[in-house]
Amino acid sequence: MTRLVVTFAAVALALSVGAMIMDQKSAGDRTAARSATAEKAQRERAPAARVTAISADRNGHFSAAALVNGVHVEMLADTGASLVVLSEADAQRTGIDPNRLTYDVPVKTANGTSSAAHTVLDEVRVGGISLRNVEALIAPPGALETSLLGMSFIGALTRFELRGDQLVLVQ
Repeated sequence: MTRLVVTFAAVALALSVGAMIMDQKSAGDRTAARSATAEKAQRERAPAARVTAISADRNGHFSAAALVNGVHVEMLADTGASLVVLSEADAQRTGIDPNRLTYDVPVKTANGTSSAAHTVLDEVRVGGISLRNVEALIAPPGALETSLLGMSFIGALTRFELRGDQLVLVQ
């Protein structure tokens, strides 16, 4: 008789534990379903990310075809440059008057110390990514061959990453 009571108690305990586990699993499934529904709704409300990939050239440099104030400018992506830097020639082509520039910002480059002129660009666009009011420097005449897509643009993005031979920019 004792054995029958113990067996019955064990079966009842197992069923009780099983019911609790099923209840927790069901609650977890409901929570996961609510979470998935909330994430889907958030994705539908959130604007789609803009992604642009820049392929490395044969030298491993990332050359970007940009629009600066609506004008095409070839730029070298440079995470070591604090700001976007335009050559004096590119600055002129984008509508910046060189006679109104004051080269009073000290800059350190691989070639030594120099001075540049500070400006704010109305818009810089690379692929589908566009930023407004981008801080930039203008290099003095003859000091810079290729304009630089620096961190005042790259750092303002949601993220950027290197994937193989591509620099991926995400806004």
